[in-house]
Amino acid sequence: MSSSLSHLDEAQLQRLREEKQRELREVEQEIRNRKKQAPAGAPGRPLTNDQIARYSRQLLLPDFGVSAQSALLRSSFLLVGCGGLGCPAAQYLASCGAGRLGLVDYDQVETSNLHRQVLHTEDGVGVNKAQSIKRAVLALNSSVEVDTFAVSLDSSNALEIIKDFDVILDCTDNVSTRYLLNDACVLAGKPLVSGSALRFEGQLTVYNYKVGHCKLAKLPHIHHVYKSCSLVS
Repeated sequence: MSSSLSHLDEAQLQRLREEKQRELREVEQEIRNRKKQAPAGAPGRPLTNDQIARYSRQLLLPDFGVSAQSALLRSSFLLVGCGGLGCPAAQYLASCGAGRLGLVDYDQVETSNLHRQVLHTEDGVGVNKAQSIKRAVLALNSSVEVDTFAVSLDSSNALEIIKDFDVILDCTDNVSTRYLLNDACVLAGKPLVSGSALRFEGQLTVYNYKVGHCKLAKLPHIHHVYKSCSLVS
């Protein structure tokens, strides 16, 4: 029993259980009401009771609901880079119900990674980073399908790796790989979500979505100003 509940007697625990069950029934009723209001032929299979319970809080968000959750469960995301950016991205995608994740990283977990790469653990030091995140993701949400690619993304494999995923996430710390990934997404017609963090600054950009720009249109080659986090934090 949780220490926060240890002071409650049996009657109080029963009232707490009844309250939680009532909350779940209210969520289920709200979902049923929203489904009745959904347009005929709305895509997606009905959510299971387990999915309703797991995702109940986000299902109540305005303009999200069952249709968006169903779309998320059918969607796939490729994370290129399993470090300081890839870890939280994988964690939140898995927790909110992404159907499939792809994880790309050739590197191994080091002790110096642990303070910021939050899905890696001490017992994972020496393990491939993609495999380490896969283990953490499945512990968080076992219904997520996870594919790993313990390789360095380059011109010989980029198009083959990204082709079966809906959205590509650039979580790398290598500027050459960033431009390579941009080119591959343009050729394959894939939206690219690019994140970066250096010292106390961060940036998040979406490229190649609908009529959006690609990276080269916004950021011409800037190799001369790039420094890695291993050099400047």
